[in-house]
Amino acid sequence: MSNLKAIRGKIKTVKNIEQITKALEIVSTIKLKKVKKITENYKHFTQAFLKTLYLINNKIDIFQTDKNIQTSKNLIIVVSSEKWLCGALNSKLFKKIYIDYASQREHTDIYCIGKKSIEFFARNNFNIIGKLNLKDNFTEQDIKAIYTLLAQSLENHHYKEIKIWFNYFQNSILQIPTLLNIFPLTQQAFNQFLETIDENRADDESKKKLEHGDLTLEPSDEECKKYLQKMIIQQITYDTILQNKTGELASRMIAMKNATDNSNSLIKSLTLSFNKARQGIITQEISEIVSATISMQ
Repeated sequence: MSNLKAIRGKIKTVKNIEQITKALEIVSTIKLKKVKKITENYKHFTQAFLKTLYLINNKIDIFQTDKNIQTSKNLIIVVSSEKWLCGALNSKLFKKIYIDYASQREHTDIYCIGKKSIEFFARNNFNIIGKLNLKDNFTEQDIKAIYTLLAQSLENHHYKEIKIWFNYFQNSILQIPTLLNIFPLTQQAFNQFLETIDENRADDESKKKLEHGDLTLEPSDEECKKYLQKMIIQQITYDTILQNKTGELASRMIAMKNATDNSNSLIKSLTLSFNKARQGIITQEISEIVSATISMQ
């Protein structure tokens, strides 16, 4: 009987876990749909922005950067999740970063976006210069702090290079740890961003229409170049955070679905064991009754 009681307790525990994982799966699915809608709207803005950008680039070199930087310090921005229960999303990203930067800690500053990155890099004695926690339905206003830091760093030449690490959302099953260079802002780095977000350049017809138009830049070409560089960096930063958040929700949805399926399998297995044990006890009791009856005859 004690064995039956133990199995019954395990079944009850697994059923409770199943209810929790099922609820988390549903919540993640709903949030993922909302974030995907935001991503789609953002893509329309990106397309319009790129068409304008290519037109302006015909007049001024917006990718020209200051090469007279004396510092050897680098900055990496790490975008992670706020919570666990999202599979190996964070661990794969952290492993890549640790391998690349463990021997360069003295020359590397880290800005952490997401609670899990803060915990990991603090535990491994990296130099964290800033941190940011984001809710699932974040806006650009919520990441204003990172925009301010980037603007100040670029203006004062604090860093030789600035890179951002995040998980690129390829689909609901696959999220890829990805690195993007956001400073120095070169044509190659910008093309890498376009390839990462799978965004094509403006089509030839759109280019012809734009090229035939009149273009006036105010107050000056240099001021416009600085402003556009700032916009591009903010664009890349926002997109990487959005991609990582989408990947986080998708990964959690899949992880919770797998956990629910595993719970169902375990419940079936435990129920089978419970029935076998109960059947064994009943069979034993019947045998004892039959034996007692025979012995009394």
